[in-house]
Amino acid sequence: MGTAKMAAMTIKEVARHTVAEQRIGQASEDMWGRAYDRWYEMRYGGM
Repeated sequence: MGTAKMAAMTIKEVARHTVAEQRIGQASEDMWGRAYDRWYEMRYGGM
């Protein structure tokens, strides 16, 4: 698939897979905390 076609793809055209409702719940728990932890590690982790 060419780059131009990929840039024009919409979310509806992207291949999907099924995810259990429980896993969705687990993934959404403490989303902000995990994002902060990752940011902090990138920002200060190498010091």
